[in-house]
Amino acid sequence: MTESKIPAYNDGYNENGSDGIEEASDGYRFRKLSGRLMPPYVTPLRYAQSRDVQMRDSDISFCSFPKSGSTWLSQILLLLINGGANPDKGTLRQHMIWMEASWPFPKSLDVVDSMESPRLFKSHMPIEMALGGGPAKQAGKFIYIARNPKDVCVSYFHFETEKAWAGNFNCSWDHWFERFISGQVQRGSWFDHVVGWQREIPSNLLLLTYEDLLLKFDNTVVKIAEFLGIKLTKKMLRQIEKNSSFDRMRASEFANMHEVEQLGSFYRKGKIGSWKEHFSVSQNDRMDQLISEHLHHVAFDFTYETD
Repeated sequence: MTESKIPAYNDGYNENGSDGIEEASDGYRFRKLSGRLMPPYVTPLRYAQSRDVQMRDSDISFCSFPKSGSTWLSQILLLLINGGANPDKGTLRQHMIWMEASWPFPKSLDVVDSMESPRLFKSHMPIEMALGGGPAKQAGKFIYIARNPKDVCVSYFHFETEKAWAGNFNCSWDHWFERFISGQVQRGSWFDHVVGWQREIPSNLLLLTYEDLLLKFDNTVVKIAEFLGIKLTKKMLRQIEKNSSFDRMRASEFANMHEVEQLGSFYRKGKIGSWKEHFSVSQNDRMDQLISEHLHHVAFDFTYETD
């Protein structure tokens, strides 16, 4: 029997349909919430519900700007919770709670309140719009993962191209680059997002980088386990490494997003330095200037290329 797919995003998933959704002159679709560009499926009702969530001590919430490694992190977190193995039922998406989104797996507050612990929450919101008000106001553990902005810019370009949630938007790389550096993409400015999440670091917030997870996998997973209070054996660590590898996740029906239309090619390269295939010398100079202006005081130490 063929498993039916969840259809690609359309405005019918939203409680208010297409109300409040805007389309730029280049065809890029979005809605504005609190002055920030958001995907159309981040609706006022869903956002309000995300702010009303009451976190439990055992809850885990992970957050990032899009295309920064949050799906990889979610797989690792689920494996840590489950002793190194994938759950017997469902898919990776189905084990995550994405409160701000009306698609593809919306859950009501009542359903979320009835779920067993530990609950695993996903979010892409800036700190000012964080789940439940953020780590300073909630119980549970929060993890924020960031990736260098050059690779994020490239990965996000491919992710948004010809997707229903962005209006089947299709533009040149040069056009996208201008949108990205000016913060005119869904979730707004990468710089504001990353700087905001590290401005205050309460004890229940852990900051990670995608590059550390890629280059220092064992040490980073040990750090995550210690933060969550999970006993991690060497056997578990090796199981987690195997079950969260890029090739394994891309091939696995549990993790490869096959069940959602337009997400079947979710995993692209997952490497450090893909930006060099797209950036011109001028674009690299401009991004370096922005990095110098905005990131000189942040807690993150990004890697932009490897030998």
